[in-house]
Amino acid sequence: MATRHPTNIKSKMLFAILVSGLAALLEMGCSMQPALEPEAPAPEPAKGVLVVSFIDNASRTIAPTISMTPASYEISGTGSNSDTFTTTSLGSSVTIPNLSAGTWTVTTVAKNAQGKSIGLGTGVTTVTGGATVTLDISVKPYTGPGTLDLTIDWTPGAVINPSAIVELINAGNVHIPLTAAIGVNKATVDDQVEAGYYTLSVNLLDGSESVASAVDIVRIVAGETSSGTVSFPDLMVPSGGVDIEVSPSLSDPLTVTIGNVSSSVASGTAITLTASSDANASNVSYSWFLNGSSAGSGAALPLNGSASPLTAGSYRVDVTAMTLDGARAGSATATFTVTAAAPSTYAGPPSESQVGPRVALTSRTGGSLPAGTYEGYRFTTSVSLQNNTGAYVFRDCSFDAGFGVFDGRSGVSRTVLLDHTYVFGGIYFEYGGQTNWTVKWTRIVGDRKAFRPTGLTGQQDTTSPTPCVVEDSIFSITLLGTPSNHVDTLQALGGNGMTFTRVRFTTPGPYEAGVTGQTSAVNVNAGNTLLDSCEFLEKGAFYYTVYSNAANVRFKDCRIIGGLAGYVYPSNPNKAAFENCVDYETGALIQQ
Repeated sequence: MATRHPTNIKSKMLFAILVSGLAALLEMGCSMQPALEPEAPAPEPAKGVLVVSFIDNASRTIAPTISMTPASYEISGTGSNSDTFTTTSLGSSVTIPNLSAGTWTVTTVAKNAQGKSIGLGTGVTTVTGGATVTLDISVKPYTGPGTLDLTIDWTPGAVINPSAIVELINAGNVHIPLTAAIGVNKATVDDQVEAGYYTLSVNLLDGSESVASAVDIVRIVAGETSSGTVSFPDLMVPSGGVDIEVSPSLSDPLTVTIGNVSSSVASGTAITLTASSDANASNVSYSWFLNGSSAGSGAALPLNGSASPLTAGSYRVDVTAMTLDGARAGSATATFTVTAAAPSTYAGPPSESQVGPRVALTSRTGGSLPAGTYEGYRFTTSVSLQNNTGAYVFRDCSFDAGFGVFDGRSGVSRTVLLDHTYVFGGIYFEYGGQTNWTVKWTRIVGDRKAFRPTGLTGQQDTTSPTPCVVEDSIFSITLLGTPSNHVDTLQALGGNGMTFTRVRFTTPGPYEAGVTGQTSAVNVNAGNTLLDSCEFLEKGAFYYTVYSNAANVRFKDCRIIGGLAGYVYPSNPNKAAFENCVDYETGALIQQ
């Protein structure tokens, strides 16, 4: 990924001023005595020597319209006894001898080859005879306001009702709005701004709709004009192509790189972009923008996950980087395309004609049945497997009055298979008894609940495993709710590990306002439950389509009609996550 940063770099200059006294010579073991003038009554006070060294700690290139490369340094000083000195250095150091003892204020001015001052620094030290004093002075560009002269242009006639939102954001995240004057196919900005580093944000609107945007880093230099152009040759929704050239550019800018970028990615395929720079990672703050809108912060930006997939289209991502002290900054840009997700091999639930018995039935009573295989029977009374163990197979059967498993004991083991069976009156079972359920090609109809697994004695139990597999079936209810009775086609009061594949859940409608018990198509309080390729139908029959308050309940490749108040309650991806689920009527991907 190519690195992008403004050209024409300005840098800070650091110069060290080292002060030493003549007395340092005495410390080398010499025994010289000071010379006295014959007519003087007393010796002169010891003098000091000022050694000035110039040390650059960064690039010295600062490039507005004038040269900002230091060519000479003017050093001046004033002592506490009103003594002064002035000298100029073209090299890396200079020595000023015979300074009187006392406090000295030293000023250093950097000048370019044309003799214009481009930086200033001052320091104070005390010179004493017989001692060496070190003074460091940091010479920096001048503070004060500079001018931002910016032009924003676009393809003639492409924007009907143009306006532009332009702002600068400083290192403290303070937003400074700028005024954009609208002209013919362009907008201009001419504002005074304090010197420093800023994030530049440009958003071009047509009426109230954003049609293009850009983010970059600029620096304002005191007394100088930072000029540039933002061009939008092709307006795109959701993104726009942008070329930005700004000068003068940053002093010693950060080199910023965006990693993990692919030119094309399918909608819903998660990607994580990364940002890096040539500065210490712990000292850099990153801000991300997607098509000009804030998208996150930090060194990584996750995008396009199944929970929040990007729609098909072109995208531009910008990242700005700034050191925590605001001394250096930089930015980078990447573009990519999101394509439509590959068509799902969705095979939905069966039709009415595909479920239920396939043979003529023989009537018989139900009651408490022993383990065994039952084929071709119509049970005219309810079937209850209370405290019975063993393997049960019901194939091509019909239940007229419901089917229940009531244990009251834990640790009881049995298996139950329903295959091409019709159950009217619903199924109620207690999973504390470790019943292994397999249901396929079966129609289950209840009054207010069609399929209801519960804990022992009907209590909610979120810890016991629930080995229950339901495939290619239809669950439905026939009655509306009342203020004291919930209506849930599936009501799982706890449990763990159930799977439902290609199951259609239907209820009568429409939803009756004020009937608080009429809750949802499915009420899943069973953790680690998967509903794959299921359908939740009957418009207006639910308040919420899904009620889930357990961990890791997943809805994958489902077709859903939203309830009066929405698709799910509570809206918590950790409790009910939608993966490639769409609205049954519109086909729109459901995002949570």
